[in-house]
Amino acid sequence: MDRDFFISLCLATHRVGNLLNGRVGTPIKLGANAVLQGLILVAEGSLSPTQKKGFAKDLLQELESLEKHFQVAKAQGSINPANFSILEREYARVKQFAQALLEIPWSHEQDTVHAKNPGQRKSLTGQGFLEEKGKSLRARKILGLLDAKGKAQVWELQKVLPQVTKRTLRRDLDTLVQKGLLERKGQWNTVFYQIR
Repeated sequence: MDRDFFISLCLATHRVGNLLNGRVGTPIKLGANAVLQGLILVAEGSLSPTQKKGFAKDLLQELESLEKHFQVAKAQGSINPANFSILEREYARVKQFAQALLEIPWSHEQDTVHAKNPGQRKSLTGQGFLEEKGKSLRARKILGLLDAKGKAQVWELQKVLPQVTKRTLRRDLDTLVQKGLLERKGQWNTVFYQIR
């Protein structure tokens, strides 16, 4: 499975979602977007094993939600069930991929981010940061994106997390800065964040 497969699957899901009414089609398309985002982060990001496992757990939740939306759409009977069986088969492959990521063995030493001083290492685990369920997911996504990209501005993060307002993203970023996981650089419109 590669990026092209993930994008093709998302587009196919959108085509089926477009054939449905908005109340059923929109959640299917949003679910496909969330799955695509998670897949790209997990498959191509330079994430630590724990971060990958966190994203894989979130991905499995998104897949379960998407399966439920498929069931609702199939019950409506407005589309040929063969369309759904193909999508369900492909998403079952994605589910196996995510479950396999959860089984990857890892050690605490692998789950570190190098600080500026190469002799120091800072662990992302054991910090207990942002324990609330929604914030924890956003924090992991933010850290994963910054780890993969190096640095980013708020508007870049909002493109990847469109359901989150800039104000909420700034608040999350400030919390991560206060916890010592990120650093903020620049001024005014040139402010960007990077992993410390």
